[in-house]
Amino acid sequence: MKLGSRGRYAVMAMVDLGLNAGAHPVRLADVSHRQEIPLSYLEQLFARLRRHGLVNSVRGPGGGYLLAHPAHHISIMDVVAAVDEPTRMTRCRNESPSRGCMANRTRCLTHDLWAGLGDHIESYLDGVTLEDVCRGPQRTAAHYLDHNATSPLRAEACEAASRAMACAGNASSVHRYGRHARSLIEDAREAVASYVGCSPLEVVFTSGGTEANNLALLGPDLRRVLISAIEHPSVAKAVSGTVTIPVDRHGCVDLEALEGELAHDPSPTLISVMAANNETGVVQPLADVMHIARQHGALVHCDAVQAAGRYYGAWQEADLISLSAHKFGGMAGAGALIVRDGVPLAARSRGGGQEYGLRAGTESLATIAAFGAAVTAASADDCRRLRRLRDDMEARMLDAVPDAVVFSGDARRLDNTLAIAHPGIDAETMVMSFDLDCVAISAGAACSSGRMEPSAVIEAMGFPSLSRHTVRLSLGWSSTAEDCDAAVRAWKAADTRHRTRRQAAR
Repeated sequence: MKLGSRGRYAVMAMVDLGLNAGAHPVRLADVSHRQEIPLSYLEQLFARLRRHGLVNSVRGPGGGYLLAHPAHHISIMDVVAAVDEPTRMTRCRNESPSRGCMANRTRCLTHDLWAGLGDHIESYLDGVTLEDVCRGPQRTAAHYLDHNATSPLRAEACEAASRAMACAGNASSVHRYGRHARSLIEDAREAVASYVGCSPLEVVFTSGGTEANNLALLGPDLRRVLISAIEHPSVAKAVSGTVTIPVDRHGCVDLEALEGELAHDPSPTLISVMAANNETGVVQPLADVMHIARQHGALVHCDAVQAAGRYYGAWQEADLISLSAHKFGGMAGAGALIVRDGVPLAARSRGGGQEYGLRAGTESLATIAAFGAAVTAASADDCRRLRRLRDDMEARMLDAVPDAVVFSGDARRLDNTLAIAHPGIDAETMVMSFDLDCVAISAGAACSSGRMEPSAVIEAMGFPSLSRHTVRLSLGWSSTAEDCDAAVRAWKAADTRHRTRRQAAR
């Protein structure tokens, strides 16, 4: 069949136009980026499409292309014919008897078979419109269950960011524009302080949770740093020479081991224990950790990136607390380190003296404003709703695969998190299988540039054989029962495919 790249790419581009062009034209650069088609090639295709009256060009700022007719009036065959040669299944030129497909210019015995197939293909393509393709299976609703990696932007945060982006001032300037920018930052600072339960003077804005963790661990001039065995890499890799405190099979820090380490060496110490684990959702016994630390004169840093916006608790009493906006519906690029009054901390970046001299550099106005709006909205979330959805989803997945393993299921967990392993399917395969069924989940922490490696958290809990099989489903403010239903269907489908392959291999 003669259907070259021109026809295929033109159809892809026209479908993209049908999906994204409303009242405003679509730029070819955007189509090129989404469909991974070279821009120069698209320009050639759209010149042909325009000549055939299928698209209209709009020049000037904000220009681009629009469909020349409603999507249901443009057939796929119209698009192919505009940019490519007619589809043909034989070697005959123009189907002429004098130009047969055999060397002696006669038609081959199967000529009519292939010619008929070509006619059917053209008839099929002529009966399918752009609208049909835009509404087809590839547009199945997506179900997002990866809130622990990042949560979709809340409307309140988006609106706050838009208002901030309209502000031309630098928050360090003294004119009215600068004062307006400063007021937006201080409003967000007060919102964060109100949620955590601290003074606004204790809120230091950063670029995110990783910078906050690094500032907390690298700032204090202390001889020893103790961390739990399941900390996020931005804590585990922040400083060298840390002492690792083991965890039990539920992922909870070993309090006896912690106390033993503190009693063994009375040197000034910083203890870093996360509020809730990003992979399993297990909630750490921070009240006990802080009690032990106070007895030995140690400072406590808490990575509360997963906890903030999801539960109130002892993490709010730590000496240093890390937060990240995009985990509960803010924008990526904004975080904060809560530094309690009197806690010694040295700046890691120096310059203009912003953020009380602890974090130099012009503040990111839009992301900080969105941070304040998101944390205010998150404080009203109904976490019990997420727990009901999670528990029901978990029960149905275990019912479908009884030998599956749920991690930290017998301990206190975040209401939104489910870490589960299918012993027969590796995590990468499971994530891809879910993705094919339009359900987004993950395999552990989203901090490795897309790499899927054995889970260090699951290994630290004492389950090395399952560290390559564990996936995480995490709900959030936008999650629905339909999302969970889709996840259960995807889980069952993956298990069915696994069992079918296993039986076929016998």
